[in-house]
Amino acid sequence: MTYLAKGRRRDLLELAETLGITIQDNFKILDIKDAILNSEGYDAEFTCECLNRIISDRKEIELRAEREKENQRQFELQKLQIATNTSTTSDSNMPKLELQKLLPIFDPKTTDITIYLNLFERQLTFLKVPIQQWVVYLVGLLPTEVSNLITKESFADAQDYYKVKQILLKRFKLSAEKFRQMFSRHTKDPLKTWRDFYFDFYKHILMGG
Repeated sequence: MTYLAKGRRRDLLELAETLGITIQDNFKILDIKDAILNSEGYDAEFTCECLNRIISDRKEIELRAEREKENQRQFELQKLQIATNTSTTSDSNMPKLELQKLLPIFDPKTTDITIYLNLFERQLTFLKVPIQQWVVYLVGLLPTEVSNLITKESFADAQDYYKVKQILLKRFKLSAEKFRQMFSRHTKDPLKTWRDFYFDFYKHILMGG
């Protein structure tokens, strides 16, 4: 049947699986088509509908993958632009910062974003880094899946630290219950002060302990 011609090999294989038809590994496209057409209880209308759905689903997945690829490309361009702007506007005597030696890479599964950004801001404030340059340093501390969130924003917003901060806080802030559970599991050393306890606790969260 002509409607089978619009399907790729992977589409036809999925169609055969849906219909419960066994396909050998060495089958070519023509063999797969013959197996479908000659299968027991073959229903052309139903088979055509199944194939259309399979093709539609495959195209949707391909489209999402293409969009993700484009988003990643745009993000890399934004990072390059931000880095270029930073290079042209920063003080030439300012040393290159290696923040990964001061802060770990942010882990959204175990690290509280509020505490993480607070320490990040303190570090850059202490190092006297202009706030216009904070985003480029922050991006270097974020895993790719987190950085991709920023690509969905406009170019101007992606360079605005406070807007980026709000995006991250909204997405990754720990719930009060999660924070309470982590706090209750952290035991105070009797030889340390309560101030030391709180410092150790926040360090514990930051390091994803």
